[in-house]
Amino acid sequence: AYRIDSCHTPFFNGINMMTTAEGHNFGVDNISSALQKEDIGYSYSRYWHGAVATLRFLLLFGSYHKILTVSSVLLCLLFILSAFLVWRKDKIMSILFVISILASTFHTVIQSCYYMVDYYVFFIIIIITMVYFINKSWHPFICFLAFSGALTSYYDGLVVPVLMIGYPLVLYVVINKKYDLKQIVVASIVWALSYAFCLAMKWVLAKIVCDVNIFSYLNEGYNEQYNLHIPWFQTLKRLSFFPMSFVMFIFALLYFLFVKKIKIDIYQLICFLIIATIPVAFCIVDWYPFIFHYWMTHRNWSVSYFAFMSCLYVMAKQSNRTET
Repeated sequence: AYRIDSCHTPFFNGINMMTTAEGHNFGVDNISSALQKEDIGYSYSRYWHGAVATLRFLLLFGSYHKILTVSSVLLCLLFILSAFLVWRKDKIMSILFVISILASTFHTVIQSCYYMVDYYVFFIIIIITMVYFINKSWHPFICFLAFSGALTSYYDGLVVPVLMIGYPLVLYVVINKKYDLKQIVVASIVWALSYAFCLAMKWVLAKIVCDVNIFSYLNEGYNEQYNLHIPWFQTLKRLSFFPMSFVMFIFALLYFLFVKKIKIDIYQLICFLIIATIPVAFCIVDWYPFIFHYWMTHRNWSVSYFAFMSCLYVMAKQSNRTET
């Protein structure tokens, strides 16, 4: 979908990822073939991307480029609405929210119907969180995250999955001041189980509807792909987003600790670190796409940025209170 140079780091590619292939219409031909009883696209039967299914439905009402234009405008409006709702609760958090989304190469997302649907889901989850769940207790919020895990898995299991768990968690704990380590871990596990269950159900349907045995493929071909090894330096380059942000976070943390001389709440710090490392956990579990499609999966690192910056913001407020 993008013209990039794989010898560079994801950070470099993220900044320079400006040239799209006509809005990225991946998957549409696969569905056309399937509907006409021709060769069923293997990629479609394996992933069952909800984004592609949604696009196929919208094509009944207009051309691809008209859908792309309208969707770009609507997506930007959803972005603005999400930021505004966060602004009403906490102005600084809304600024951090906007910076983090832009860091996820949002400028390329609005040029692709395929990627847009994931961000539609993302912004809708944020809006519902801010309007309804931000003042609720942990239990209904965790149930909502379980639903969002299944929804994320249906629409796309590759591009921006952990945005749907990381951002709502950070907003919830910062705005409500509910730094509950146990609940954060439970919410993350519940979301992951819901995500995995929906993915497994798509594979079951692939077998029933398309007669494609994904489970057999996972036992044979996919295991070989997962065992592929790349040079350690290439691995580090694909992980470059996280170490860079983590090092900057540590320097800022030392500033608060030794220059501002504030007492760091370790429990609170661990809560943020758990959320910040969710993208790392996802990359370890889903190693193959991370290695070969990192120009897409690197968007997940914006969760780390958002968690790290929000943590520093909370500490800065504590520092101001101490000085006062």
